Amino acid sequence: MSEFISNGDFDSNLTGWTNTGGDLNWTWDASGAGHDGGSAKAIHAGAINTTIRHRMSYSFTVSNSANIFTAVMNGWTQFNDAYIPVDALVATCWIKFWFQLEDPDGNFYTVASSTNYFGSQTSNQLANDANIKNTLVSGGDGTWKMWVVCDIRRTNISTAYCAWFIGWVDDLSIDIEHAYNYTNTSTGTLSLSGTSTTAYAMGHTGTGTLDLTPSSTSSAGAISTHTGTLALSGVSGASQSIRTDWAMFLGAGSGKVYDYSPDYLSDDGVAISSVWQSKQTDLADQYPEMADMWKNLWKIRLIYVDKTASTNVTVYVSVDGGENWSSRMQSLGTGDGTTKSADFFFMKPFEFLDVKVEHASDGNEFQWAGVYVYWTPAGEHFEI
Repeated sequence: MSEFISNGDFDSNLTGWTNTGGDLNWTWDASGAGHDGGSAKAIHAGAINTTIRHRMSYSFTVSNSANIFTAVMNGWTQFNDAYIPVDALVATCWIKFWFQLEDPDGNFYTVASSTNYFGSQTSNQLANDANIKNTLVSGGDGTWKMWVVCDIRRTNISTAYCAWFIGWVDDLSIDIEHAYNYTNTSTGTLSLSGTSTTAYAMGHTGTGTLDLTPSSTSSAGAISTHTGTLALSGVSGASQSIRTDWAMFLGAGSGKVYDYSPDYLSDDGVAISSVWQSKQTDLADQYPEMADMWKNLWKIRLIYVDKTASTNVTVYVSVDGGENWSSRMQSLGTGDGTTKSADFFFMKPFEFLDVKVEHASDGNEFQWAGVYVYWTPAGEHFEI
């Protein structure tokens, strides 16, 4: 395969990349946060309660797109948050990454994106052999751009507790392989002696003399036909027994069928996003006296089976019917297989409440077992 992005390892600089369209430029970091040779770095050390965006692109030329056989994208992200949580009322910073492609006509395609990350230094292979063949074939020949986008949100935390939030990207690559059809035709006279007997796997019977014109045609795949006498004898092809076990399959919109197994923790290397969402409730189904009453939400407790270490889980709550969501994220588990709980703190008045739990991963196994809402009555409901 031919590598089309050759400066995505950032060993010494950002050569070939263009910083444009963002609030701040990416910079090259020699230390690379643990990545050998350095990395591209995005940082937020500015005003609180602001979000800044870093964008940079790399141009590459695609030709003969109709004959692309395979095309994949790879890339790592890393982040680090130097905050110290003071109490449950202090909002946390977050960071989010996108890998995108822009075709020659200016259309954008998101190849991979992260959830909102925060916490201690963590690496994640955001794109792991992500399949971009259909995107390149659809966009056609011409000059393409690979975009790396990073949003960083610094919330209301003083410099005494959160001086900065920082992210890196490294080892970005796009690899494309083409398939070609090649035909070679030769003319002349070919003399054959003797008899040639050929057995075909599908089975073929027949006898007699086959007269062919004096020509020789060869094509890729080592298929050759020649003039002369061809003798065929009866041959029985191999048989295949019908499988007696069974499997579950998933159908894709592209017309392909995929084998399903609980052992698969990604979609061909792409992270699977899993979401559970509650019904909207005012708690009156369990506490009838709470109808038409205000309630105070204090925390959400998630019960889970600890399948894999360092599993990022985000809990969301909405008090306006899902139009707006507040979120808290934690990295949970050690992989010991036991049942555990984790508390996600919120302080919100509500009449009706929606709860949502989300996790996206290309390598972690997880199991949610229950959600508990901790609340107290707050008084009779009235319109605000």
